[in-house]
Amino acid sequence: MNKSMNRTQLKLDAATGRRLAVEASCDTRTIIRALRGEKIRGLAGYRAREVLVRHGLIQADECPFEAVPLRKAK
Repeated sequence: MNKSMNRTQLKLDAATGRRLAVEASCDTRTIIRALRGEKIRGLAGYRAREVLVRHGLIQADECPFEAVPLRKAK
């Protein structure tokens, strides 16, 4: 999807976006970014992607992710 698409163009109303965000334990903006196909860092990205795939809004390979290295314990 186009990265400049807003929520209206994605055909996602605010209530649905918020419900998906709550289900994924992330911010609504993360859900929007996942729908646009933008790279999302961190575990919130994985959770958002999983929720969107489960609801059939994206395919499993549509949302790329960047791995975030964990800090070494001191």
